[in-house]
Amino acid sequence: MECTGGERSFSSNNDIINHVMIHNGEKHKCGECSKTFLLNVNLMKHMAIHTRRSTYPCSKCDKTFSQNRCLKQHMKIHTEERPFVCSQCGKAFRYNGALKKHMIMHTGVGPYTCNQCNKAFSFNSGLARHMRIHSGEKPYPCSQCDKVFSNISNLKIHIRFHNGDRPFQCSQCFKTFLDNGGLKYHMSTHTEEKPYTCSECDKSFSLSVTLKDHMMTHTRPYQCNQCNKSFSHNSKLRKHIMIHNGERPHQCSHCGKLFTEIGSLKTHMRIHTGERPYQCNQCNKAFSQIGNLRSHMMIHSGERPYQCNQCGKCFSRNSYLISHMRIHTEKRKYQCNLCAESFSNNNHLLNHMLIHTDNRLFKCNQCGKAFTANSGLKKHGRIHTGERPYQCNHCDKAFTQRGNLRSHMMSHSGERPYQCNQCGKAFTRSNDLKKHSSMHAEEIT
Repeated sequence: MECTGGERSFSSNNDIINHVMIHNGEKHKCGECSKTFLLNVNLMKHMAIHTRRSTYPCSKCDKTFSQNRCLKQHMKIHTEERPFVCSQCGKAFRYNGALKKHMIMHTGVGPYTCNQCNKAFSFNSGLARHMRIHSGEKPYPCSQCDKVFSNISNLKIHIRFHNGDRPFQCSQCFKTFLDNGGLKYHMSTHTEEKPYTCSECDKSFSLSVTLKDHMMTHTRPYQCNQCNKSFSHNSKLRKHIMIHNGERPHQCSHCGKLFTEIGSLKTHMRIHTGERPYQCNQCNKAFSQIGNLRSHMMIHSGERPYQCNQCGKCFSRNSYLISHMRIHTEKRKYQCNLCAESFSNNNHLLNHMLIHTDNRLFKCNQCGKAFTANSGLKKHGRIHTGERPYQCNHCDKAFTQRGNLRSHMMSHSGERPYQCNQCGKAFTRSNDLKKHSSMHAEEIT
């Protein structure tokens, strides 16, 4: 029997039916966990996982296994044992199969190519997962909430949120995590080692995932065909397209605000509920968004992956870098009509205008001092509480404000980014440069 879509022939009707399903994209689905398989025989093997008795329990977590061999493999997660080492790059793996898959990367062979962005993969399964980025397909729903996932492994990690299962424990402070990635990110706070170096700017990072995010600052391959804005990820481009379409299908039930994505709505809802689920393990400060926690963690680690290519100044967030770049690229078209100050951003002008008014709504309940912004009151409050949340990771010195820590860090690195264009003298703070520049102005007059 011969396949109508190609030149392959088969000995049985069963084989050709299975082969035709590959062309049609059809799969056999497990009724227990929704995992899918190309071949029915693979589904039958998988179903045995659900029907076998689990007689081998893990002593570290509540997971059980039907075979002692599977338990031994699982225990490597808790022990961090990685006996299979790549001879070319030194990367270590728990399983020999994972090492074999990894070795294909070094051959440069990627036979499975995406027909939309030309990205190549060593395995068809990798291509299938990647294609969901373009299609937006999320076939793995959570049975306990309405969240859906494009990858079964992401669903498994999410399920731990509901179960309270945190199987990955730090060997130094015993903090536990949902996945190994979270543990690795946390472990970088205990060491100053930064083995991952950017090939473009020689900046080093403690985690490979941080390096990957940083590398995207050097290239933005996904471009909007309406305004030519470019993005580092296709998912970000899709979100951006919704701005042009005016598509905002998700509405807040409290204030009526509209959002393009359900995730953005959920994050917004924390403003109303006050929920801050992401907590810093060093100073216990909590955040409503994981991105804010990651940026905050850089205060403790001193990591600033976003660098200005004109003056070399570094930032912990890409948004800070973008704002900073306006100094070099944009005119300060927003002029204060009460003094000579000008700004590249209207919001900065509005904040500045409060200086000229007596509108100080935020009052300290201990000394009565009032401020134009709540952030100013918070900073002032640390004078009374003695709180110094910004600590130097090179010495024991701590500060009430992030800016003071940044200036202090330069005393360790020797960095002086603010240079006088008249005599070449450099400073760690912009205020010191301003004071110095006024001396030249007095000399001229």
